[in-house]
Amino acid sequence: MTNPSHGSGVSLSLFLVEDDSTLGHILRALLTNKGYDVHWARDGREAAYAISTILPPRIVLLDLMLPFVDGFELLTRMRVQPGWADIPALVLSGRSMEADIIRTFTIGAGDFLRKPFNPAELMARLSRLLASHPRRMALESGAPVHGQNYGDHDQCAVQ
Repeated sequence: MTNPSHGSGVSLSLFLVEDDSTLGHILRALLTNKGYDVHWARDGREAAYAISTILPPRIVLLDLMLPFVDGFELLTRMRVQPGWADIPALVLSGRSMEADIIRTFTIGAGDFLRKPFNPAELMARLSRLLASHPRRMALESGAPVHGQNYGDHDQCAVQ
């Protein structure tokens, strides 16, 4: 997959939550190169604010171990925030205890990938989440999703 635009020529918005600056820059470059419009929150507090103020993205890439507000709490907030409840989320974390992984799925993550990770596997998992998510078909057709019409939402750039 080189362009996640689903044929529209418009990049898909991705909300990246990663506190490691080096990894964040690498992920942003990789994702931008693959056609995503990336909004990057560098800690849990910044992410929590963004969840309450920015337009929901098409997909979220979320670390668990963050300063101020952890990824578990952010995922919980996403699931109750209007417009964010159905956004697919891939958790990317160094935490690999079974209980943590199960907890992320229980809260509502669509997938979990352990750090360190293979970039090709990350891209494949993001693609799978987008392709299997119910909003995908509704967005492409302009049909309402849970009473809201997102229409051309992906055309909205999130900075």
